Amino acid sequence: MESNKIETVKKFLIATYTGDTSLVDSHASENIKISYPIFTKIFNSPLLEGKEKLKNFITHFATKFTDGKITIHETVSQDDNIIFIWSFDAVNTESGNNEYWGGITLYKLDSNGKISLELGEESTPGPVARLQS
Repeated sequence: MESNKIETVKKFLIATYTGDTSLVDSHASENIKISYPIFTKIFNSPLLEGKEKLKNFITHFATKFTDGKITIHETVSQDDNIIFIWSFDAVNTESGNNEYWGGITLYKLDSNGKISLELGEESTPGPVARLQS
């Protein structure tokens, strides 16, 4: 059962950051909360809340970054909490340059097995890249 939770959240992560909104309704709770430090700069708020805001974010993100690729380096799972250490690279549509960053993200699942929280930290270089420097 634990591996099913991990795979579900992994699919959601990859879909979200590659522009695919199709999993939001089936994988996210109605009042999902998503927070990363960069959100304050982008949205003037550290928090996005709700499926519709998430779908809008995914759609907008996909217009800024194409050919996104996520690599999950480590996974920690306990009960309804899943943590990924990940890296991301994509083409910035404004500059045409590849951009790379990484982070650590905690996902919490509700009693229905839907994602209720995505709480992350991101940086450039990401955690794994810093170890390789």
